[in-house]
Amino acid sequence: LRTVQTELGHVQNWFRRLALARPGVRLVLKHGKRQLLDYQATADPSQRVSAVVGRQVYEHLYPVEWEDEGLKIRGLVSDPYETRSDSGSVHFIVNGRWIKDRVLLQAMAEATRAVLPPGRWPVAVVWLDLEPSTLDVNVHPQKVEVRFRSPMQVRKALVHALSRLWAAAPWLPGTKSYVLGESKGGPGNSTATGKVREVGPDRPPMRVFTTSSNDALPLRGRRNGDQVVAAPGAPVRAAGHQGIDFRREEGEDLPLHMWTIVGQLWNTYILLSDSEKLVVIDQHAAAERITFQRLVEQSERGGVPSQRLLMPVLVDVENEHAGSFEKWKDRLYELGFEAEAFGPSTLKLSAVPALLGDAMPEALLRDTLSELSAWESVASWERARDKVLSTMACHASVRAGQRLGEQQIRALLEQLESIDYSGTCPHGRPVVVSFTRDQVGSWFSRT
Repeated sequence: LRTVQTELGHVQNWFRRLALARPGVRLVLKHGKRQLLDYQATADPSQRVSAVVGRQVYEHLYPVEWEDEGLKIRGLVSDPYETRSDSGSVHFIVNGRWIKDRVLLQAMAEATRAVLPPGRWPVAVVWLDLEPSTLDVNVHPQKVEVRFRSPMQVRKALVHALSRLWAAAPWLPGTKSYVLGESKGGPGNSTATGKVREVGPDRPPMRVFTTSSNDALPLRGRRNGDQVVAAPGAPVRAAGHQGIDFRREEGEDLPLHMWTIVGQLWNTYILLSDSEKLVVIDQHAAAERITFQRLVEQSERGGVPSQRLLMPVLVDVENEHAGSFEKWKDRLYELGFEAEAFGPSTLKLSAVPALLGDAMPEALLRDTLSELSAWESVASWERARDKVLSTMACHASVRAGQRLGEQQIRALLEQLESIDYSGTCPHGRPVVVSFTRDQVGSWFSRT
């Protein structure tokens, strides 16, 4: 045995895992004469989660739900602002038993890789109910591992359930509160209902958002170079929405493009407001996320469109990157680059991705090739793709320190609302942060 405190810490960790697995049982942990933990029995698993993770963390959790033939997934997963440095914050309960499973952890990592920074994990409690005949529980002496008969089916279902939450991003201003409806079948068959659910007498209705795979709007962002200065208090109106009644139901946020433009702070942050909230948007992070999503969509459709340069550009690269150019040449072409070797450490660049036509072509190619060179082989492309595309998205046209006019802000907000995103840039930094009237008032000791 180690020190008393170390062993006690291990005991408490296991006790919390048991508590998450069995919310209907009252569990009390004592050490000597001290009562350390007392979890009251509850029929609502979310109440047990609140007791285990704490109230402050619980306020950052959002439900996920998915049901397929023989498999039901329910869970609570944190937003991108409440993360941890290791996977110990992720809990899976399979048929009422807490388990540690590589397949499920890989699914969690896959679903969050484009949302969270590398090495960060959400706080999550996920319950999976399967037919007992579809898994083997006798693969570990401590019964903390299982073997699924169809691990890929379980993994895909979990990735889809989690991806729906990240795409819906209910923690952002302008989203609605819904109850997740039961979903059956494949991604195209998901359904949603629209009633707010009461989850307990001491907690407000749980904020839930659902989306189907058909909910994503087409990308309709446009570029506008007009340097129109946004007048303080000027309302933002989208040109394509005249004649539509934007009156909102009680408690429902307006879409971002309908909020009032307060101004631009330090030529880096866009400030918006309505009667109850102040919203701060990192303009470069927003542009990064928009560009990243569009690059991903283009890549998945067969390749990123190119834009030819007026004159080819000679780009000097590091020797090690020049050596890997031939290996990655075909992938670079799929990403919208047209380049060829022009010397021992020089490349001749003739075309760049059309979405990044305003970027510095030399820096764009160097950064992309550098990212590709970090991967051992072309066979690792599926894992490398999102990282490479996020590096390319850093060259988005809107930068920090760039003054934006009203029309440019409007276009950026419209594009941001037209994509599925989770509130962070591809590197995991926040895009949007909001403050309530009460929070702002507390800065000045107003009650």
